Amino acid sequence: MFEPTRHDHKEENRNMQGLRPRPRRPAPGARRRRALLTSEWGDVSLQFHAGVCQEILFPGWNTRNAWQVACSALVFLVAGVLYEGLKYYREALHRAAAPAPARSTDSHLNIAKNECGPSAPCAQTAVIRYSMWSQEHVIQTLLHILQATASYLLMLVFMTYNVWLCAGLVLGLGLGYFLFGWKKHTVVDVAEHCQ
Repeated sequence: MFEPTRHDHKEENRNMQGLRPRPRRPAPGARRRRALLTSEWGDVSLQFHAGVCQEILFPGWNTRNAWQVACSALVFLVAGVLYEGLKYYREALHRAAAPAPARSTDSHLNIAKNECGPSAPCAQTAVIRYSMWSQEHVIQTLLHILQATASYLLMLVFMTYNVWLCAGLVLGLGLGYFLFGWKKHTVVDVAEHCQ
């Protein structure tokens, strides 16, 4: 792939004597490789476009026609729905870990909760603290890693600036929120990575 460079002691001697080194010519094929990199997919543009030739996330995932772009947009629509489902699932696990009043002395959980009546406003929300090595905390940590990775991958998809991929992703996130968001107890998700 790359050609080894030769070490030139004559050039080092000229530099030590205060002489200017000769300009080096690019290695044979360097211009050709650079031309191939820019001509096949074009320069990276920071403008929205509706093209069909798109490299998506990985070098092997390339679209060359409208059918491939539509299938990729459908994949990201499903990924957006699953991402919203993952966020809801993490919240549901967190809520399920909240102890009932009779279980408030559980050694794995400490809860600071202000009990409110149906008409009295709550001054605090429930704060659940896991012990570091509890099963619940390990599961939440693994799910957090999965959610962070998914959010950054979805962000990279949006950064392709392809209108069709962005529309599929946004529609998927909206559909996912529609399917799972009505069950949420919090309006603002402080653990969200892409707000």
